[in-house]
Amino acid sequence: MNLNTKEWKEFKLKDIFEIECSKYHNPNNYESGNIPYVARTTFNNGVIKLIHAEQNLYNANCITIGAESAMAFYQKQPFLTGNKIYRLYIKNNFCQFSETLALFFCALINKSGEKYTYSNAFVSDKIKQESIKLPVDSKGNIDFEFMENYIKELKRQANKLIKLYKSIKDSDIVGGGGGCLALLLISLKKRAIFVKRLLWK
Repeated sequence: MNLNTKEWKEFKLKDIFEIECSKYHNPNNYESGNIPYVARTTFNNGVIKLIHAEQNLYNANCITIGAESAMAFYQKQPFLTGNKIYRLYIKNNFCQFSETLALFFCALINKSGEKYTYSNAFVSDKIKQESIKLPVDSKGNIDFEFMENYIKELKRQANKLIKLYKSIKDSDIVGGGGGCLALLLISLKKRAIFVKRLLWK
């Protein structure tokens, strides 16, 4: 799929999402469990530990952003949070939100978030005013179908890469591990160009 064949238009995040500030929950007050505890980290989908909790959980199917990390992640199950975590829920009049759509949004939000730092945090007011470019249809509406199909294509390409690695890692034809690495790097380079097209929009 070619991103350059689409028309793109700027939208403010506040016009697409309901943006909510999460309450701080002290992780030390919880035992280990299976509920994600989301904090201001850039790793592991923002999750720093799994806790046991049954009350005050935040609804899933949303994007979280840490103020200082300025990283957007999709949360697919109920969770609790640390301090200065913002939750973005798609507005009802737009579409049926999904993990696939969320990944498209996260890529663009994370690109925009690169300008934020600890002393210039990505807080609620700035999130609301932040604009991202999105593909639109002939009527100027956000083309959610294109976004979803594009991410599906990325996943398909990634799965092909994984299968390629598995099929050649022990092959004598390509010289064992060294040849495997060479072919893998070539494939990664091709797919990196594919992914960067999304991030550069």
